[in-house]
Amino acid sequence: MEYLSIDRIEEGIAVCEDNGRRRVELALSQLPDGSKPGDILFFDGTSYQKDAGETERRKQRAAELQKKLFGRK
Repeated sequence: MEYLSIDRIEEGIAVCEDNGRRRVELALSQLPDGSKPGDILFFDGTSYQKDAGETERRKQRAAELQKKLFGRK
């Protein structure tokens, strides 16, 4: 499945990154209500949807990598 990660929101545009690390810009009107940087989205054929499970998995993975990099227990 192709996911988009919201990197930042600026001037009514969500700047996202796809699985291939390519930049994708979406109007806020295309996003689900309450979307914010760090959220993971997918396109269901009609509209973009938030994937809460994938968002949480990626946050956990990032936290694990930070622990390894910085030696925190």
